[in-house]
Amino acid sequence: MKDSRPQIVRNVLLGFAITALLVGVKIAVEHTSWGHRAEVIAFELLQGQLSTFDTEKPLPVVVVDVSKIGESKDREIIDLQKLKEVVGAIADQKPRAIGIDIVLTPEPDLTPSPDQSKVDQRKLDENYFNFLDFCLGSVRQERKIPIYLGVADRTVGKPEDWLGGEQYREMAATVIIPKGETTSIPIWFKAEAGSEKLISMSAALARSYQRVHLPSGLAWAVESADQEFPGTERHLQEDMEYADALVNYSKLEAIQQNKLLTISDTSVRESGEKFRDRIVIVGDGSKGKPGDAFVVTGRNEPFAGVFLHSAAAYTFAREPMYEFKVWVRFLLDLLLSAGIIGWVAIARFRHLGKKGTFNWHKLQNRLVLVILSAVLVLAVLLVRFSGILWLDFIMVMLALWLHPMVERKVAPAK
Repeated sequence: MKDSRPQIVRNVLLGFAITALLVGVKIAVEHTSWGHRAEVIAFELLQGQLSTFDTEKPLPVVVVDVSKIGESKDREIIDLQKLKEVVGAIADQKPRAIGIDIVLTPEPDLTPSPDQSKVDQRKLDENYFNFLDFCLGSVRQERKIPIYLGVADRTVGKPEDWLGGEQYREMAATVIIPKGETTSIPIWFKAEAGSEKLISMSAALARSYQRVHLPSGLAWAVESADQEFPGTERHLQEDMEYADALVNYSKLEAIQQNKLLTISDTSVRESGEKFRDRIVIVGDGSKGKPGDAFVVTGRNEPFAGVFLHSAAAYTFAREPMYEFKVWVRFLLDLLLSAGIIGWVAIARFRHLGKKGTFNWHKLQNRLVLVILSAVLVLAVLLVRFSGILWLDFIMVMLALWLHPMVERKVAPAK
């Protein structure tokens, strides 16, 4: 059947109607487990395009594993005097910032048991506040080194409760990592509307290392949760809010392999240059510890939380990851389909009045293949050169591939 203007117009309108339908279905699927799985696959594929560890460019993050520093064989409470010596030795090496990924606050589950004397608890509290005073006075105020201490359950408390005193609030940083998906790490938590945000350990350390920024020229297109910090704001329960950002895990194994396992300040001083002008995170790097083992996309074995915080701090400070805003993703969906529809329509109009029929379905199929290839290439280029992870590019490709099929089902060629 020979083409006609009314037929072309009808096909164009049908094409846009199908585009709207497929975009709507795509958005709906994105909120299902299938859509989430597609984004995780995209995350893993795009992470594979990131550069691996370069031995000529030392990583800006160093982990000090203090899992062997214990008060006794029967208790997991860390020896704060030994920890103070280690932190003091690290501070002597003039790092850019220090993070202590150990929950030192007297959480509810650490209250004395019936067989534990009040003297033991009073000693624990005294050692705890002596350690905080050392961090605040000797490290933060005297040596001018930013230092942050981990907060867990008290993240939802008031600022004066984070570390047990108003004077310590500037050193507080949450170390909470929600269980489940680890493609993103929290930037801050806010207990309720109007309350003060508690910054995360990784975000605090990154900001102390250098200014975090959005991609030049594309800042308008990516999600930002806190001024110029990349991320997405979310809600947990009731009035609690938090923001998280994508993490670059390409250096995770390198960070783990370059950790320093220590039980005293001696080994720290022997590795002095390793800490100078770096972000140093002190924590428990042992594997398989209950409550502190996280599975990272693309890896089989779990990692201790200190390594996830380190990878996040590296990401925010050196290679930020970004995600398109919802409306930008929606606009890309429409423009890609519109490009195919418009190109085919123009070609059909140009062939009006010419002899013979024009096989525009063949042109449409070729354009779909070209655009599919372009989407894949664009997704790779975006992550390599701008740090933008186009997480729904797989869903976009699927919708583009289905478009001609749906169109033929709705309006079969005559």
